[in-house]
Amino acid sequence: MPMGTGDIAEFERAERDQLITLLFSTTIFGWSVGEDLYVVPNHTQYIIKASHHNVVHLSFRNLNDLQQFINGMEEEEFWLPKVVPDPTFKIPEWMKDE
Repeated sequence: MPMGTGDIAEFERAERDQLITLLFSTTIFGWSVGEDLYVVPNHTQYIIKASHHNVVHLSFRNLNDLQQFINGMEEEEFWLPKVVPDPTFKIPEWMKDE
């Protein structure tokens, strides 16, 4: 996909490796808002955003799903960040209480 494109690409379940490659390369090499990548599964229960800040955002429709995801990440010893990645990063609501 050309940089800055507004195109939509659809992936089948069998193309999962290609989607992961796209997410990885967008996260590593994307440097502006135009290179952010959004992934919306068919069930639309969450959205994944690979950001130009070299972070991955997840937005959940259901708070229970969010908490289940956080618990699973913590079980694998992946903790939520305590600081933002750079000064231009918009501080999320959950970090403002920290």
